[in-house]
Amino acid sequence: MEIWMISLLGSKLITLLPAVALILIGFLAEKHYTGRLTLFANAVALISFFYVYTGLPTLLVLYINVLTLVGVLSLVSYMFQFSLPKEFYQIAGIFSSIVSGFILMWGLTL
Repeated sequence: MEIWMISLLGSKLITLLPAVALILIGFLAEKHYTGRLTLFANAVALISFFYVYTGLPTLLVLYINVLTLVGVLSLVSYMFQFSLPKEFYQIAGIFSSIVSGFILMWGLTL
């Protein structure tokens, strides 16, 4: 049995799907803020995509590492139902799905 999306889009477009999905989610769902679970999911997406690469740019590795810390903190605050400071959510915008999607898109060029 085959996966329908692969048949419809082909293998070339399928590789773009995660990045495009993140960008689309960012534009549709993150208009005012980036949610805590989304921050964690973005960290997981970037880690799982880039783990096979070596020699990544230092700024990218730093971005992923900081996002991972922010994502884990967000997940813990969500699990234990405590809010984080307002400034946290303002800064969290730099780790939005839109940014993560464009980073994945860039990663496809490596």
